[in-house]
Amino acid sequence: MKSPSTFTKNRTGAKTMAEIPSVILDNLQQGLIPTANLVEALAVNQALLAVNVLNQFGISAGPELIQQLNLAQEKGFIQRCRTISTALHQHIGNKLTHSLENHPSDMVRSWAILRPQSTTSTIESEMARIQPFANDPHFSVREIAWLALRPFIIQQPIPSIQLLIPWTHSEKENFRRFASESTRPRGVWCAHIPELKANPELGIPLLENLMADPSIYVQNSVANWLNDAGKSRPDFLIAFRQRWIHQDNKSTQYILKRGLRNLKID
Repeated sequence: MKSPSTFTKNRTGAKTMAEIPSVILDNLQQGLIPTANLVEALAVNQALLAVNVLNQFGISAGPELIQQLNLAQEKGFIQRCRTISTALHQHIGNKLTHSLENHPSDMVRSWAILRPQSTTSTIESEMARIQPFANDPHFSVREIAWLALRPFIIQQPIPSIQLLIPWTHSEKENFRRFASESTRPRGVWCAHIPELKANPELGIPLLENLMADPSIYVQNSVANWLNDAGKSRPDFLIAFRQRWIHQDNKSTQYILKRGLRNLKID
């Protein structure tokens, strides 16, 4: 059998679950390699992965935990990850925190992000905890990172935006993109942010720092932020466009075009 590292090089992943080679699926469910795309992520039996990971650390999963894991496997993808994370935390506590956070499997690192919050958790403490994952090399982990912070942003949008402003100045595009994606008024696979849907002006300090961003990864996120805002407040989007439409910058023009794609302007 090939070594796990062989499967991580130049791998794009299958287009359908049925096309995933059995050896790839086995390695994924052993936690030996990261997923290559969403298809693989959805195909992984996370309950089996959890049992295998515990075994690797010499921890046996008892009948009660296995039942919890199997029930979690029946849920939607994000809730599945969150439920498995909670079950593992209840079973092993913080004993493997460092090992899970640095595990080769993106799924396992996602569980580490989604562990239950402490009663003393604050937006500041959670942002500091999640920051390393916001720059994770794996796309899936970066998505889970902003999803994990989202409940805090919903509850405290103004303080959250203020804390994220320095991220928009980072040399790392992943941090800049996180600042935009985590605060999208509507977002995807997540709860909306009512205050930003009603008052998208609150996000201007973030948006203006990113309107000429050279990264397409960031540009698409900012454009989607604007598109979200326009669904509730087209007047905001029209006014915002007027502030930037005359900027002779390709990045800015791309963001505006994509961000206003659903807005009818005479």
